[in-house]
Amino acid sequence: MSNLGRYQEFTTQAKEAGGVDKLIEALKEAARNEAAPGVRWQGIGIGAVGTLAAAGVTAFAVSQFQANKRAREEAVNEAEERLKKSIEGEDIP
Repeated sequence: MSNLGRYQEFTTQAKEAGGVDKLIEALKEAARNEAAPGVRWQGIGIGAVGTLAAAGVTAFAVSQFQANKRAREEAVNEAEERLKKSIEGEDIP
């Protein structure tokens, strides 16, 4: 080690990190993670819950669309049958 002592350690670590600013950001990130390790997982959990909720809403919307589509198709088929019977002169219920 040189006669610079701890300053030499800091400059060496800064060089390895890609500069002083990057080293400081890495130290701050490490401090945040150490101070509140659950915060990151809490954020991930909230994100996962939000994603699942969005997926549930999407699934509900798709099922409603499919139900409406089936109802429209049945109405079209029924109208077609009634028209055919009307054209053929049959009694329409």
